[in-house]
Amino acid sequence: MYPVKSIIIAGLFTSSAFAQPFAQIPQCDGGIGIKYTDIADADRDFYYASTIKNDDYLSIGTEIEYMNIINHFKNLQQTKTIDFHPNQENIGKTHIMPESAHRVNTIYSVNGVDAMLTRWSLRDDKARICVPKEFINTKFRSSKGVLSISMAIPSTTECMWKFSWTTEVDMVHNEFYLKDQCYAGHPSKSKADVLEILEKILNLD
Repeated sequence: MYPVKSIIIAGLFTSSAFAQPFAQIPQCDGGIGIKYTDIADADRDFYYASTIKNDDYLSIGTEIEYMNIINHFKNLQQTKTIDFHPNQENIGKTHIMPESAHRVNTIYSVNGVDAMLTRWSLRDDKARICVPKEFINTKFRSSKGVLSISMAIPSTTECMWKFSWTTEVDMVHNEFYLKDQCYAGHPSKSKADVLEILEKILNLD
């Protein structure tokens, strides 16, 4: 029996390089792959400490360092710079950064705005993730996922979208990050805009 790595996906949880310490993280039980869970009453404060549910997405307050996650990966020694060859819509790859053999970050430029797609093979990494059912707010292709927007505390105009979803057949967990500007707590892009950009990025491969 292989040891199984596990992680809770609560809208904010993300790459291992930016994992944030918590005193008591809820248990994530089960086998390899994805598990959709109910939030226990005892864990509700943990999940909603900095999270607000809106109609289309979760709003998450976070530290300013988290907003720099894409730049952080750009500047790591193992990151490879790619010759930028944008398509007709000015979208193209700029960097690739493998965190491990089974988890890879690809950075894109979307009309001059940074975006990043992380792909993690749960099957190959013998890993599982747990996603609260009440956070699921988006259907994309044939998968369901969590769309959120992170805003720094103290407040700045810079914010960042994140959409996480798992393809259940091949057990690949995906995290899409897209920089944006927020004014009075409202992003300049809509949910439809974010998913349209993601679709265009996936069609590059």
